[in-house]
Amino acid sequence: MNPTRRALLLGTFAAQATLLAGCGTTGPLTPASVITDAQTIISGLDATLTQIQAADPGLIAPAALAKAQGYVAQAKAALATLSANLPAAQGATTLATIEGYINGALNTLAAFPLIPQPYAGYIQAAAVLLPIIEAFSNVTLGTASATASARAAPIAMTADHARLLLRRASGG
Repeated sequence: MNPTRRALLLGTFAAQATLLAGCGTTGPLTPASVITDAQTIISGLDATLTQIQAADPGLIAPAALAKAQGYVAQAKAALATLSANLPAAQGATTLATIEGYINGALNTLAAFPLIPQPYAGYIQAAAVLLPIIEAFSNVTLGTASATASARAAPIAMTADHARLLLRRASGG
């Protein structure tokens, strides 16, 4: 059974760690792996939005596409401020900010349910990986986020499969 985003947000921090163990991640959850996942999501969403705009300019309303691209650009800028020298709490705070921007992009895209494959799969892959970033920030900061993505993962997808799809979207 796949953990739901609500369970990740409302569970205790120990329960969150237990749930993450079943998310299909390989190896322990480390700051470096979470930052890599954030980078993978951002690169994948950025490439996906560019591909959608080139392939079918009318698929997503121009204002909504610009809004989603703006969220991705803000996430990319926040990601650029992360480094190995940051204290854990500051890094987790930045990751929480990035998570908010990614949620904003996903929520914007959720208004367009007829996005075709492979783009819908890439967007879903971002939604599958996002709880890893969210839970890491929550555990590190000792908080729970009040936001939740409007886009739920309709099919089972492991975190490793999500990473693969997002890397494919960004050409990596």
